[in-house]
Amino acid sequence: LSYSQTVARPTYREFAEYEAYDPFGDEIVRGNPNLTMSSIENYDARWEWFPSPGAVLSVGGFYKKLTDPIEKVIVTFGGGIVSFENRAEATVYGAEFEARHKLDLVDELLADFSVGVNFSYIISEVPLTEQEKINDPNSPDPRQLYDQSEWIANVDFSWDKPRWGT
Repeated sequence: LSYSQTVARPTYREFAEYEAYDPFGDEIVRGNPNLTMSSIENYDARWEWFPSPGAVLSVGGFYKKLTDPIEKVIVTFGGGIVSFENRAEATVYGAEFEARHKLDLVDELLADFSVGVNFSYIISEVPLTEQEKINDPNSPDPRQLYDQSEWIANVDFSWDKPRWGT
């Protein structure tokens, strides 16, 4: 079990007092110099099992309470200008699975190699503002946090040569 507190600072693009064209979103991005840092309370629970040297099986859950999260907002509907603002709060929670094993179980010649997988399922929630409720009464409340993926998957292939320090 663990608890920690972290912060998330606005990026230069989010807080700089300038406008720039974003070709990927086909929009003008306007920075907001009034943004503040987000603070995050992290609660984690994790179970890990190490069946053999170089192997791990792990299952965990997490809950994050965000204060002043930074959200992308539409400034002008017709002109394609977006900016960023702090919201009062948001939550992020989910589960994570990880497995890694050395490849010596296939052949002893592969003892310096390992393969691993990691998968996270993430639910994020930010309450709608009153203006968002007026603009789109059918929008789900709360909605997903801006730019938060619903899942993340990783696969890794590693080489470890302790004699060489790698």
